[in-house]
Amino acid sequence: MYGLFLDTDFEVRTIRDEESDADILVPLGERTLNIEMEGMPGYLLGRFQSCMAANILIRLSKDENNTTATIHILRSIDLYSAMLNFEIDCSSCSISIIDEGYSVLMRIRQTT
Repeated sequence: MYGLFLDTDFEVRTIRDEESDADILVPLGERTLNIEMEGMPGYLLGRFQSCMAANILIRLSKDENNTTATIHILRSIDLYSAMLNFEIDCSSCSISIIDEGYSVLMRIRQTT
């Protein structure tokens, strides 16, 4: 999907699709979200955690020269409810979003 490799146990919805970019939404159901990122500096141990994360919104550029995507962790459906956001380079990573019952694991791995 626009250069993003996404493997998920959850439904993925395209909620906005315009000429320059698109937004995809992954509903989580207000669960604890654990985020693991491969290649973090050694002084960061393990993971980041967001409590009561309702949705993950990923804004993807459609420009083939722009491989940046912005990940928003949302408390509700509204973009202004973001608890955290960060950027990734879609050309060099993959994202897995795994249902772990009471929590969700979002794993970002380097591919190159």
